[in-house]
Amino acid sequence: MDVWILYNHSRLAVNRWFAERLCGAFRERGAQARLVLADSPGEFPPDLPDIVVNRSADSEMAARLEEEGTRVWNNAEISRICNDKYLTYRTMEEAGVASIPNRLVTAKDIETISGLFPAVLKSRDGHGGTEVFLVRDRKDLIEAFTAIGKPTAVFQRAASDLGKDLRVYVLGKEIIAAMFRHSETDFRSNFCLGGHAERCETIPPEIVRQVDRITERFRFGLAGIDFIFDRGKPVFNEIEDAVGTRMLYAKTDLDIAVSLAEHVLKYAD
Repeated sequence: MDVWILYNHSRLAVNRWFAERLCGAFRERGAQARLVLADSPGEFPPDLPDIVVNRSADSEMAARLEEEGTRVWNNAEISRICNDKYLTYRTMEEAGVASIPNRLVTAKDIETISGLFPAVLKSRDGHGGTEVFLVRDRKDLIEAFTAIGKPTAVFQRAASDLGKDLRVYVLGKEIIAAMFRHSETDFRSNFCLGGHAERCETIPPEIVRQVDRITERFRFGLAGIDFIFDRGKPVFNEIEDAVGTRMLYAKTDLDIAVSLAEHVLKYAD
């Protein structure tokens, strides 16, 4: 069984340890695994593998591989939807998973928004808390839109309980861990931005129900589903396709590379 662990240059630069651990986990289970670095389908090596674990968050590369008969985790549809926050919200809305009201805005829209602050403005394709801004007035909003520097962005009412969220890690359709993240200095709670994390031993039933709806819609390999808190209640926020694993290795005894390799090889045929 030939397996690629696919990264682009920017993601490998900050995730090399996990990339190599994942390669090792596949090799320990008899697969011919190697790390492949590409920023576009044109950079793929000529001999395509049986399986690709796509850690690039690039749906175009996933789609090209699937066209050639390679099985990709996570697949191109998941990558396309979950790496676009606006498309994720609309897809979850159809699946019965509610989020804080949001809309897609352009530079022209920014001039007419009023009375909806505080709010959050975020790019459609940012990761790890990047390109996410808390805006308290129109001046903040204009500055944030300029900083994002893209034709559209997602505008959303700010949650009442800033600086905390719950990330639920799913493998296939199974919840394997949940991590409560919080920050005392930032409205974003991301671990990579200095937020604190601790394992959540008892996941609220309403979150489990929402995760079940999401896994009915998507067949993940590994993904992270994030919930924020609004007036004390958990609300869906986003899905991380090529989800980070630092919290799991830092705060639990799970070896998620092994779990992912075993899951992928189980469904290899």
